[in-house]
Amino acid sequence: MALTLNLRAWFVEPFLPASATERKRRWKRMSVFVVAAALIWVVGWCVVRLNVALEPETQQAYWYGDEPTGTCDLAIVVHGWTKGPADMEEIASVLRECDPNLAIRMWSYDASRFSNANPEGLAQDLEREIAELHSRARGRVILVGHSLGGLLLRRSYLTGLARDENGWAAQVDRIVLLAAPNRGTKAISRSLYLAAADALSRSYRVGELIRATYRGAPFIVNLRLDWIREIPKLERPPLVAQIVGNRDDVVSSADSLDGLQFRSAMLRELPNSTHASVVHKRESGAYIKEVLAAPLTTSAPVDDARGAERSKVFKALIVHGIRDYGDRFDQLRDAVSGVASSLGYQPLARAPRYQYFSALQFVNPLSRRAKVYEFADLYADLLATPPVDAPIHFAGHSFGTYLLGRSLRDYPAMRFEKAYFAGSVLHESFFSSTGDGAGALGRQIGWLRNDIATEDWPVGILCSGLDKLNLAEFVGTGGFNGFTGIVEEDRHCENRYFPGGHGKALERENQASIAAWLVQPSAAGSRGVQGDPALASLLVSTRSACWDLASRLAPLLFVLVVGAAVYLLFFGRRPWISLAAIMALLWFLNIA
Repeated sequence: MALTLNLRAWFVEPFLPASATERKRRWKRMSVFVVAAALIWVVGWCVVRLNVALEPETQQAYWYGDEPTGTCDLAIVVHGWTKGPADMEEIASVLRECDPNLAIRMWSYDASRFSNANPEGLAQDLEREIAELHSRARGRVILVGHSLGGLLLRRSYLTGLARDENGWAAQVDRIVLLAAPNRGTKAISRSLYLAAADALSRSYRVGELIRATYRGAPFIVNLRLDWIREIPKLERPPLVAQIVGNRDDVVSSADSLDGLQFRSAMLRELPNSTHASVVHKRESGAYIKEVLAAPLTTSAPVDDARGAERSKVFKALIVHGIRDYGDRFDQLRDAVSGVASSLGYQPLARAPRYQYFSALQFVNPLSRRAKVYEFADLYADLLATPPVDAPIHFAGHSFGTYLLGRSLRDYPAMRFEKAYFAGSVLHESFFSSTGDGAGALGRQIGWLRNDIATEDWPVGILCSGLDKLNLAEFVGTGGFNGFTGIVEEDRHCENRYFPGGHGKALERENQASIAAWLVQPSAAGSRGVQGDPALASLLVSTRSACWDLASRLAPLLFVLVVGAAVYLLFFGRRPWISLAAIMALLWFLNIA
């Protein structure tokens, strides 16, 4: 009897309509909450717009000293975020002491706190101006940048190399970085206040410039990848120096290891210097003089020994999915490492372990983007691990395949020799000529294997609903129905013969097959893994009666669940108990 009453209290009474008085009181409280939140947002918007209006105009670029009239050496000095060229004049004075005839250009850009400037566009503007100045100066070039200014100089240098290999970039022999966040910043992840401010600034559509410097952001990662790949190719690379303070709360010396591992690089740490004070002459002047006086070195030629080293290293990223703690991927990493070792490779297989990532978090675009940033940063670190030209392979399950798919679009410099998918949540047409990953297969991914389970309800139902309702970009049923419209068919294979659920393809009996496919040479990579086509067709067809119907009805199921939650919250007799019951049900179904 007591059990019956408890079930009625939890699952029947909450759906009964509340009294008129209670509904009125509830609506009043909700209205007060909504109005208060709206007022706070409006006040914040007014404060931001007032600050934008009061921001001083961007200073114009100018020459430190007289403008050059003939052939001379050229120095480009670029300030950091929220600063201006005047803040770099102490550094310019150090350059002048080293070479009285040096032409020093103090470059400027919109570095205001709420700037929406595109750093890629700023770097292109900077590159064009340096090219124009160098066409008159004709001498060697020195680049000096503080914080964000250092990143802009690095990108403009790479752009100059790509545009004209014999142009101004070929004359650069020193790049001095003063506390440049070469790996990006992690400020918002360390402070709840900054995270809230970042969320508000996003809603106000301001601050795009500083967000481009977050660790894992496309501007940062693409710059890192291009730098790692291009600098070793240079016969005469510039000397690159990172000067950073040991009290810097934004940048550490470890953040530049990928760019400073080459022979033509150096790192100097300043005692008792902060991120802002590093531009003072008394703190960094002696170190800058040391960099300018240091002899240049040439890159080691690419010889047969280096090629042999490259061929004997096997790099792999092995990434688990949502609703998973990654234990199976530790097993898969060990299997991959074992196969690689048996074939004479030195395995560098990384299996990142992030916290349990629920399907409800998966629906949240902010949490998805944060994981994409983490994935991209991890890829850049793996690429930077010597030898930097060794290919990288990928094995991912569920959300791990989303991380790769999203990264292929946001990070054009990201490449994988082979990619293994299990329970993929990417859209069926992702790799088609009109999909979000159009052209990725063959350009960014050499070979693709997609393992499909016949009763994969998280992909067949959850991802189908997200796709039909446009609740998540790139998401669909590629791990349930397979990928369609693929042009590079010879680079793609699919297994549809796993009778089971979302993680069936990752069970131990298939791990050896996955490891062997990843490690074996590419020429043999696409064949011999198709399984039994007749069995695959049979298993897929037998599920169609219920699973395909459930997949098609998933959007309606989503709407019904949301509608029920709204009804219970505003009209139900016990809204909080009823919502707790729904959450318990979702957890029981392993969705939350």
